[in-house]
Amino acid sequence: MAVEAPETQAAGSNLASWLREVGFCADPQAGHVRNPFASPRAEDSPDLVRECFVSPFAVDPLNLLLRPVHMLIVGLPGSGKSALAIMLDGEIKRRGEADSELYRDPAVLLDDLDRKGPSAPSRKRYVILDVADGASFDDLIVRHLLERTINADREEIFRFFLPARLIRFTDQYSQWRIGLGANPVFLREFLRRRIEWASNGRFSYLLRIHAPVAFDPDERLTQRVATPRDLLRAGYELFVRCAERWSRVEGGSPFLDKSDWEQSEIQPAVPVTSPFPQAPSRPPRERIAFRSSEGGINLVRLGETPEQEEVEGFKPPFSREDLPLVLRALWSEALPSRAASFEEEEWARLRSLGLTRSSKVLESDIGKRVGRELYNALGRAFHGTMRLRIEEAGQEPLPLHFYFEPEDTLLTQYPWELLYHDNYEELVLNRKVLLIRHITFAGEAPSRGRRVPLRVLYVAPRPKDQPYFERCEWDHIPEDARCQQDPAQFVSFEGLRERLADRGDLINVLHFDGHGAIGRRCRQCKAVTPISKGFWCSCGANLSEVDECGYLYFEHSQIQDKSDPVSAEDLRMVLGRRGVKLAILSGCWSATPGGGSVFNSVAPGLLMAGVPATVGMQFGVTIDGAQKFFTAFYAQLKNGRSVVEATAEGRQALARSAEWYIPALYLRGEDEVGDFFRDC
Repeated sequence: MAVEAPETQAAGSNLASWLREVGFCADPQAGHVRNPFASPRAEDSPDLVRECFVSPFAVDPLNLLLRPVHMLIVGLPGSGKSALAIMLDGEIKRRGEADSELYRDPAVLLDDLDRKGPSAPSRKRYVILDVADGASFDDLIVRHLLERTINADREEIFRFFLPARLIRFTDQYSQWRIGLGANPVFLREFLRRRIEWASNGRFSYLLRIHAPVAFDPDERLTQRVATPRDLLRAGYELFVRCAERWSRVEGGSPFLDKSDWEQSEIQPAVPVTSPFPQAPSRPPRERIAFRSSEGGINLVRLGETPEQEEVEGFKPPFSREDLPLVLRALWSEALPSRAASFEEEEWARLRSLGLTRSSKVLESDIGKRVGRELYNALGRAFHGTMRLRIEEAGQEPLPLHFYFEPEDTLLTQYPWELLYHDNYEELVLNRKVLLIRHITFAGEAPSRGRRVPLRVLYVAPRPKDQPYFERCEWDHIPEDARCQQDPAQFVSFEGLRERLADRGDLINVLHFDGHGAIGRRCRQCKAVTPISKGFWCSCGANLSEVDECGYLYFEHSQIQDKSDPVSAEDLRMVLGRRGVKLAILSGCWSATPGGGSVFNSVAPGLLMAGVPATVGMQFGVTIDGAQKFFTAFYAQLKNGRSVVEATAEGRQALARSAEWYIPALYLRGEDEVGDFFRDC
């Protein structure tokens, strides 16, 4: 039935009586009705708390919430959860009889509980968790919090304000749960009142009081209406048409969804079991993106949709000036035979970073120390999420995807594979996580194709002007997967190009076994000067204006005994659209970014050529280390395992060596683990 609303929004018994008649009960001091369609939001402006508050309780809601029992409040969008949480927090602090702490992120709350332990506080304390309707978080975290706190023998009193989509696993706690719903009769009256409020004829005013939960009806309706009054009237009429339909459907949503706003006729309702569609289940994974902003770098925890993204500021663990020094120290520890020398001021800086054991001796566990700094830089929310994700994955390692922008040459230089936490030690080495690097850029991504037989083209140039070493990696490629009989068959860049152009024999893996460098190429003599040699070419040319780039050394096809440095860009040009699914680059520094773009490095640069997976080396690598890595790596590929799993096994084969983290894996495309090859 129609219920007459009071003429004004003033606080008092008239408003309270009207709300009670239509199914709601408001705090008499509130004076205003909470907008069921979200905006303005109390958490965005604390001054709006009392203006936004509405409660469906039949008693004073604050007295109910102050009871010393566990309580779960599950509500639809716009039902006033955040406003109620803020009011409860403020009331507890105003009374001064107990302490109160309000959380927005379940992972941060879980981390705090871990750090503080089970000890009881000095006096009663309310712990309030208010989760936003559209927040991206792992349901497992909330489930774990409920199991941990619902029967906890402690002085903390927990209040969880949860979005309606979590109702499916809070059913078992029904004795502690209160539902915040949205009464269709109330909403109909509220829409009618809003028509009167939006009377000044400007859409900007309407936007201040109206922000739909899941979509923007203005796109469709503003083409047909001239004023906010017309828009609200259209919404009101549509609501009235739908109200009876909702009342007849068990579990039907009292909110207008996108299809309701279509210009076509309204279709019969389909019964649903939840007010929100449930996302399809998928294996556990974690995805982190680093994005540049005007204020610095943001760390973004990616959800399944853009609306589920969580953004927070990120501060790199080492400064731009200190990072090259830290990397040199790591390299010296991993490869003692090629240890770098340090100046006095560099030793002093390493001591200040906690990476030395004595005045001029590096810590033996320098990798763990750097890994701990990397882990801590990702933040407390990351730690809470990772802990539960790892538990959820059980015996299987958790895929951890890092996404970098092409200009992030600094962030991609960090050896993220070293991630270390005292509870898990080396997360990557111990197969707690499978770390996969991605570069975010526009363009068509490789699609998920059918699995193919393993076919490897081995390229092992040995130019005479570079140090010679045996072609040992050839021995670890399965014989039935080789595309040639002679390991020295393809040693020049022209020979590689001609072989790739021959479509007669399938090639899906390119394995380069040779020298690599990151440096600057002289425009005059064409020689490459490694960055460690500074800005002057051996011919006397100044290279300060030349960008750094990654190179692989081939044998020159025209000048005997001379090497032919091939850049990442040149290699991309011959590999584009050749069907190569995996590029393996054992050359030193083949995955080290430099210059103004990550794509200047060979391994990530090949992603631009459409190669969906590349494995390269962040530093130099020993011959013995490369052999151990590729023995395990190819054994996994031969058995039909993914590139991600093969890389993880290769690292484990180097577990007793300090160079285990040097191989870096980059992926791009629909296949997030590189499941390309059939069991041989």
